[in-house]
This record gives sequence, structure tokens and C-alpha cells, in this order.
Amino acid sequence: MKSFGFKKIYHIQSIKNFEEEICFATNLNNVNSIFDTTNIEEFKTSFLHCSNLETKLKGLNFDENKIWSRINKKKPFNIYSSEEDLKIIRK
Repeated sequence: MKSFGFKKIYHIQSIKNFEEEICFATNLNNVNSIFDTTNIEEFKTSFLHCSNLETKLKGLNFDENKIWSRINKKKPFNIYSSEEDLKIIRK
């Protein structure tokens, strides 16, 4: 990677998946309630096509400090990130 000009690469990973991270950051139980969708595919389509996503998330009390704020401690993922990485990314 250094040959491409990168000094470091930080790996940000979801605990389970993107939808679970959105639920954690908004305290929702299910992402489908955001757009009144019935499944994950519908949610993803609605999420990608949402023209006022920031407003929508703010209305759901989205906490940007919560998303991707946890470390996946399960093997083998635990070797790819650390609390220190999160601190650097949050700067």
C-alpha cells in the first residue's frame, strides 16, 4: 500500500452488518421502521435513494458517535481493529 501513497489503513467493521449499526446508532429495533419497508432489500433501496438522509437520521436521534464505535472481539475479526484505531478514526 505504501507504493500507492498510503501510510496506514484502518479497518472499520460492523459488529454484525450496516443495518445493525444503524439500529445501534438510532436505538431502533429494526431498520425497516425508518422507511416503512418490509425487508432488508427494500430498506437498502430506500436508504440509497433517500434525498434527505441526514434530516431523516437526525429525526431518529441518530448519534454519529455510536456508529462503528464498537470493536468486534470475535475471532478472527478481533485482530483487525482496536480501541486505538477507533480513537484515531474519530479525530
